[in-house]
Amino acid sequence: MRIVVASAVGLAAVAFAPATAGAAERWASPASVQTSGPCLSVDPCTLRAALNGAATGDTILLSAGRYVLGGPLTAFARVTLRGADPERPVIVGSESSEDDAVLTVRTASTLRHLQVEATRGQQDALEVQGGLVEDVMVSSAGGNGVKVYGAPNGTVIRDVLARTAVQGDSDRAALRLKSSGAGDVALLNVTALAPGANGIRCELTVSSATIVNTIARGAKDIKAASSSHCTANASSFRPALSPNVSAGTANQSGDPLLDADGRPTAGSPTIDAGATDPGLGTTDVGGCPRTVGAGPDIGAYEYTTGACAVAAVDGPPATPEPPVDTPPTPTPTATPSPTAAPPVPSAPGPEPDTTAELPPGVPAPAQGTSMVISPGQGTIRFREPGTNRFVELEAGAQIPLGSEIDATKGRVTLVTAVAGGLQDGTFWGGRFTVRQERKGVGMTSLVLKGGSFRDCAKRVRASAAAVSKAKPKRKLWSKDKNGRFRTHGHNSVATARGTDWLTEDTCAGTRTRVVEGAVAVRDLRTRRTKLVRAGESYLARR
Repeated sequence: MRIVVASAVGLAAVAFAPATAGAAERWASPASVQTSGPCLSVDPCTLRAALNGAATGDTILLSAGRYVLGGPLTAFARVTLRGADPERPVIVGSESSEDDAVLTVRTASTLRHLQVEATRGQQDALEVQGGLVEDVMVSSAGGNGVKVYGAPNGTVIRDVLARTAVQGDSDRAALRLKSSGAGDVALLNVTALAPGANGIRCELTVSSATIVNTIARGAKDIKAASSSHCTANASSFRPALSPNVSAGTANQSGDPLLDADGRPTAGSPTIDAGATDPGLGTTDVGGCPRTVGAGPDIGAYEYTTGACAVAAVDGPPATPEPPVDTPPTPTPTATPSPTAAPPVPSAPGPEPDTTAELPPGVPAPAQGTSMVISPGQGTIRFREPGTNRFVELEAGAQIPLGSEIDATKGRVTLVTAVAGGLQDGTFWGGRFTVRQERKGVGMTSLVLKGGSFRDCAKRVRASAAAVSKAKPKRKLWSKDKNGRFRTHGHNSVATARGTDWLTEDTCAGTRTRVVEGAVAVRDLRTRRTKLVRAGESYLARR
């Protein structure tokens, strides 16, 4: 079946508009105590600092883990707020008051690959107005899961799982739509669950709500005001428990047969029963392709019989990344990040080697999800995303991507999955976090960690002699066999293949020194690329 949702398609186009020229990427980490500064990937801030310091068009990237807030968090600029790792970051609020949500974003922003929890009292988990919310999970102990206000350019909520545990409440809802003037709301592939309240509450009187491929279950499934404009198509709700809803086509009222996590189980009538439309997302809230069978499912999850890749974090494919093996068209305003390969040409070298040896008994890694690490000489430690404790690596093991590896006192061999097979490299002399694209050729990024830049001047204009004596804050030696690896320093990104190279951060900048082969170095300040050959080095200044 096909239902055209013009408002949703138009709103999605607005949400995916190109980023503002000069927009910055600001990084947050649950372990950070940094409350000011540029919030770089190598020196992240607290979530509050990263968001409060953002300007219109900026992207705030959240490393995996739990962000336990000391008070409500509000965005004051139009930004993109998204998880940076395969594991979804969790934003946790514990206010007992209903005055402010855990996270309030009424700036037509984009929220992607997040989880928001309100754990106490009557606090709402999320409040939004305008923009796009996708691949997000929300839950509230006693308030609304998501409260959505109409906005002039509309609001799109898609691939979202919303819950509230409040009991005996005819007012609150897992997903509540409020009027605040003109501006339509589109709900696409949403699962809204509220056993003791309303699944969805629709209070839009000036604007309208279009509900497509959505599951709503509660004491009232969809409670609409008599003067509201709320239409449901290809959705699962019980008409007897859904007053004043305008029922379109292909709706169903039978038990959706969901498990405790809100996923459809075998035999669910929601499987392949959704409407196909360009406004739908490309993946479900679990990271599986949006259409697995004959058609999209109804609800936030697609039904799958096996494991599926973790949620995509690189956004929609509207602006595809250039192939790694061909120089892309320059994009002067683009800002490279560890989760999206910067637009630099590959270093010259042989075709990628897609064979690598795994330790006995260790399963192969999955692209964008896991990696295999093996200790060499010395001591290797690692910590998985969301944890603060390093553990010693005694034998080869498969660990999640996003883990941090401490190879300051040893050598580690890293194996990741790539298109066509596996790749491996050896790394030593530093700490780093490993990231990898879920899609594409499998470019693997190593982001340098550790060190402190607080005693560095904001701008270093040193003489050549002073620069040559600058003491490294952190470094990493790398050697690969024609793989696809990138090292991310404070001021540059180095792409290599079949190369032996050193990346080191100092107060002067990031220096890349090549011992063997060649490295393409992207200078993040000048936005230019320098090909550095064996015996040469390049300093990307701060």
